[in-house]
Amino acid sequence: KSSWALENMYIIKYRDVNSQTQRFVDVEYIGISKIHASILLDDVIRDAINYNLHVSQSEYRWLLENLIQNKPLKPLIMRHIILRANRKTGQMGIKPLLYSLAIDSEIFSRKEPEVFNDPLQISARMDEIVLRIKETYREMNTARRNIQELIPPGTRENNINQLISILRRNNRYLFVNNLLKILIQENAAFHSLKNYLFNRILQNDDTWDIYAAALLTGFLGGR
Repeated sequence: KSSWALENMYIIKYRDVNSQTQRFVDVEYIGISKIHASILLDDVIRDAINYNLHVSQSEYRWLLENLIQNKPLKPLIMRHIILRANRKTGQMGIKPLLYSLAIDSEIFSRKEPEVFNDPLQISARMDEIVLRIKETYREMNTARRNIQELIPPGTRENNINQLISILRRNNRYLFVNNLLKILIQENAAFHSLKNYLFNRILQNDDTWDIYAAALLTGFLGGR
């Protein structure tokens, strides 16, 4: 099966590509976990993170490669958000950012790793994880749109760097307070966003910073 192939993948390195003269140099076992393999096999998620993200003046990082290497994606997303906030990149995509954050929120918030020890439960659990990632993406995207509806463009531009600084200092209460101060109206979007702030940030000790980073995408242009 495809998942088995991903979980048991090797990279074989040769000195050249000529089949007559090529010499074996090295072999590297990738060792992709079951959860990563399940994520990579989903067409929607894989397409979203198959993206070279601009993260510094002269550096781009392939999100898919980072995931395969079992590295968190949020640090790359934050570096990109800082570039966007300071108008130092032409990239305007939002979907790769939110799917990356949704993946991190699931991978780094698993409460019951023992469920993966039961072979009869593994397949169902993997399917659940992929579904939750997609649900988290939709929730984050709704919160992003609420930010854009509730905060005028000029106010977003004037406040994003301060919110980035607060998030980097890991102060969730100050992050929420500063955000609430600049919301301009009470409507359905406002109440939806308040629920997000309470449930995903104030009451979420494990991954609140990931959900907060998703809100910052609402301060950026793009779609």
